[in-house]
Amino acid sequence: MRNVLFAIVLFAASCACAANPVVQSASAAEAAGSRVDPEGTFTLPGSKGRLSALLKLPDDMRPGDRCPIAVLCHGFGADKCAQGGMFCDFAVALARVGVASVRFDFNGHGESEGALRDMTVLNEIEDAKRVVEWAASRPWCNGKVSLLGHSQGGVVAAMAAGELGAEKIARVVLLA
Repeated sequence: MRNVLFAIVLFAASCACAANPVVQSASAAEAAGSRVDPEGTFTLPGSKGRLSALLKLPDDMRPGDRCPIAVLCHGFGADKCAQGGMFCDFAVALARVGVASVRFDFNGHGESEGALRDMTVLNEIEDAKRVVEWAASRPWCNGKVSLLGHSQGGVVAAMAAGELGAEKIARVVLLA
C-alpha cells in the first residue's frame, strides 16, 4: 500500500498544478444538473440514473485558484469508499499535493441509482465520461483531468480515456 501511495503522489506531482480551486455553490451546481452539499458530496446524471460522488479539493485551496483533477473509478462490486479505504487514501494524498479528486459510485453500486443486474461495461464507460465532463467543466479545473481505475474500474478508465482522447484526458493510472 505504501508503494501505491508513493506512486499516486508522484502521479499528482507530475500534474503541475497551477494553483487551487473554489467549491461551487449548491445553486450553481443544481443549475448545471448536479447537486452539491457542503461536505463535498454530490450527484450527477449517469447512464442509469443519478451517480453519487465525493469531491476532495486540495488542502491549500483559495478562491480563484485552479488545479488538475483525478477521477477515481472503483472495481466491480465495490464503491467510492470501499477498496479497503484505498480511494480515501488516494484522495487525501492527491489533495496534499494540490490535485482535486472525485470518487463516484458506478450505476448499481453504492449510493448511485440503478440495479447491479443492469450494469454493463459500456454504461460504466458512459458514467465515467459523464464524471470527466463534470470535472472538466468546473471553473477551478485547470483543464488537466486524469483517470485512475482499479480492477474493472481500470478497464473502464482505459476505455473511457481511449474514447475521450488526449485532448480531454491528461493521464491514466491503472491498478490491478
